[in-house]
Amino acid sequence: MPSTNVYALALLISVFLCGCSKAGELAEPYRMAVASVSMTPTTTSIPVGQTQQLAALARAADGTALPDRVVTWASTDATIATVSGTGLATAVRPGQTTVMATSEGRSGIAEVTVLAAPSISLQISGLNTYPVRGDTATISWQANDANGCDASGRWSGARPATGTARVLLDTTGSMTWSLRCTGSGGQGTQTVSAVSHIPVAPTSYDNFKSAGWWPTVFPYGAPALAFGDFLGNGTLMLFTAQSVTNSSRPIAEARPGNADWWSLRADSSSQPLTSPNRNWAPTSVSVSVDAPNCIITRKALVADINRDRRPDIVLICHGYDAPPFPGERNLILLSQPNGSYVQRQLGTPVAFGHGGALCDLHRTGGMKLLLTDGTGIRVFDISVEGVATADAASPLSSVTGSYYSVECVDVDGDGYLDVVAGGHEPAVSFGNAPTTVWFGSAARTFTPRVILAVPGEGVVLDFTVTGGGGTRTLWLMRTAGGGGDGAFYQGATLQRIDVASFASSVVVRDRALQGYAWLIPYVRGGVRTLGNPIAGPYWSYSYSP
Repeated sequence: MPSTNVYALALLISVFLCGCSKAGELAEPYRMAVASVSMTPTTTSIPVGQTQQLAALARAADGTALPDRVVTWASTDATIATVSGTGLATAVRPGQTTVMATSEGRSGIAEVTVLAAPSISLQISGLNTYPVRGDTATISWQANDANGCDASGRWSGARPATGTARVLLDTTGSMTWSLRCTGSGGQGTQTVSAVSHIPVAPTSYDNFKSAGWWPTVFPYGAPALAFGDFLGNGTLMLFTAQSVTNSSRPIAEARPGNADWWSLRADSSSQPLTSPNRNWAPTSVSVSVDAPNCIITRKALVADINRDRRPDIVLICHGYDAPPFPGERNLILLSQPNGSYVQRQLGTPVAFGHGGALCDLHRTGGMKLLLTDGTGIRVFDISVEGVATADAASPLSSVTGSYYSVECVDVDGDGYLDVVAGGHEPAVSFGNAPTTVWFGSAARTFTPRVILAVPGEGVVLDFTVTGGGGTRTLWLMRTAGGGGDGAFYQGATLQRIDVASFASSVVVRDRALQGYAWLIPYVRGGVRTLGNPIAGPYWSYSYSP
């Protein structure tokens, strides 16, 4: 071979080996082309609102990984899932989309499915327009895209994805029922709520004696007190009526008393012990007054008169408390659909009213008003409009005597309402009213039984019934009268009547105590107690059933 040819060949070989394009210069390194982009994962499911990190790797034709290549990301439908510049996919709404990773014109894809979180339809039905504690309702639900659910709030436990449940309104105030359902797409929660009110008992006796309150400091010593959920917010309130008339002054100076509404204070413990508003704070209730307040209100009765499940109030009034004892008409505060009250005259005659009771005496669905005004017992029907009409046919309407206190209560526990009344017993000057229980029956008849008198304590102020079965007990609050010592309305005497045997015993007799119109049963410190938690000085008597 000629030497020149050998030289040229050697030069080409040296250029190839040294990477020089020409003598003295370096050639660019060899760069492998991107032939494909592999994705990890290639399919994925993401719940709405959550994220998934995707990875993309460029590869050469022979499969060599090319990790240094620039990759760009895109979603074919960003309304379903978006993807960041680093491959972080974010689920937006249920559906499917394709996420592409591209490098040097080559692309890899990942199919992304966005999973729906459980959607829950939760409803409560069967509620009264004015729900009260003790009512029931139905909760129904349908959870889509869910494997199962868990209940919380006023119910609990595992629930299927679809179902119904009966629930009890076992408290008052606002209550909620929540359902959390879980599925492949995550979790969903739904809640329903209702406001439950304090139920109105069927008798004024229960609405007063069993209202659930305890010894407390009242704003003032008003004899007329009423308790109820008057604002319809599930909390117990107090109504008071107070006289501003001094009956030792001329009758021309008599004027209507005050009527006030109160709520239990949340900060009672921080109030001074001497504060008249220690336990109760003044509260506003809307009242449309069509008749002025009574001059003197002796008793406030609560019952549901207009059948709207809200508490109505009847005020028993007697007016100027001195000769000529002119008396006055009673009033009614009738609840309205908007939560307010209308105050107007009840329609009963002018009388020197002292005692009263509201109840469905004959279990006919109609409300009866029993009044005692010193002349006997008067019975009235009260319509849902709040109008009283004398019931002359009632067997109790013929009862006469100096009766001033009356209650409508099932004394013997046989399921039929009885009537107990007292006042000034025959031993008291101008007294002619033996304290009597009229026991009711299924035949709507009443059988009288006279309670044994307590000598010297012939003024009967109030009655309370406790216990059940063989331990049923009737208690009488008495004060002085007819004892020959001139004492009148002095001291406190507590008489106990065993209902089964009608045996009588006197368990408290103390002229140093203050007799008062109301004898209240309550439990304090786990001890059953009877007493006078309204007027001071307080006194109490502990008893067993």
